[in-house]
Amino acid sequence: LALLKDPESGVRRSAAVALGKLGNSSSEIVTGLLALLKDPESGVRRSAAEALGNLGNSSSEVVTGLLALLKDPEGVMRMSAAEVLGNLGKSNADVLLTLVHWLSQQSEEVTLGDAINVLSQLCTQ
Repeated sequence: LALLKDPESGVRRSAAVALGKLGNSSSEIVTGLLALLKDPESGVRRSAAEALGNLGNSSSEVVTGLLALLKDPEGVMRMSAAEVLGNLGKSNADVLLTLVHWLSQQSEEVTLGDAINVLSQLCTQ
């Protein structure tokens, strides 16, 4: 967990990937990964989002953190967050309801487009 705070972004990214593969969704690990969703490096944010998705944790804190990434300035990050939310939504109807509610409050075209893509994926699978 200490590596999540390493000064080198590559180390933080690798630590997030490794934690996502462990399958341990303890609050300490989830909290560490949630903090990385705000990392200045997009690769670290993306690895943290994917790790949270791999852990299958669809708690409100995780969903809220991922929803915030739908406003990320980098398109690849928005798509990654949308994909993770979509995957979490397949196993938890609350994620879908949260996403729909969040979507109804948004006005930015890019954010709306990514969120609509997630909803489309959920409804067709």
